Amino acid sequence: MKCDICGRDFEEKYIDDCHVLPKYMGGTDLNGKFWACKECHGKYEWQVVKFIWDSIPKDLQEKIKDEVRKREENGRF
Repeated sequence: MKCDICGRDFEEKYIDDCHVLPKYMGGTDLNGKFWACKECHGKYEWQVVKFIWDSIPKDLQEKIKDEVRKREENGRF
């Protein structure tokens, strides 16, 4: 199977079906679906996360970072 991002060929077990709008954001097959190798899929997911993060106001980003630090200190991650 061919990765729709990098164009390389992979065995089917090394290809993921990906959603333009990831499932954790409520995406479905109807929102658009493509095939990506594990490496490209990971990069795509991080691009989505970065887009979301950059859309959050700076003061709320600081609150989120504080909460992540607290969770880490308390062993909740």
